[in-house]
Amino acid sequence: MLPLDAVVLCAFALYRLARFIPADALFHDVRARLYRWAWVDVEPTAADPDPDPIPRAGQTRVYLHALLTCPWCMGVWLAPLVWFGYRYGGPGGRAAVIVFAIMGGQSILAGADHSMTKDL
Repeated sequence: MLPLDAVVLCAFALYRLARFIPADALFHDVRARLYRWAWVDVEPTAADPDPDPIPRAGQTRVYLHALLTCPWCMGVWLAPLVWFGYRYGGPGGRAAVIVFAIMGGQSILAGADHSMTKDL
């Protein structure tokens, strides 16, 4: 069993990693390409001004798009990897978890600061 401090480090690292691909501006273009790979946009018409996109060939693309653009989904799949990296990754794995934990803590604090100061 991991000690509490290791669990907290892994949780903060997982928070950051789970938002890295699905939400960060750095991966906006990747998400846009992934969307175009999975979906075909339908032109609006007078009868349907807000049409739903049509999935491209097969549901696999749609599922992969959903998996890689959902922070909750990414968290589920990345949790074992973060734990494995901390537990068995040696000094390099632990260092990576610690760096992402620091990034996760900073991200949470920045979000809280933004929420508290957005109306000032």
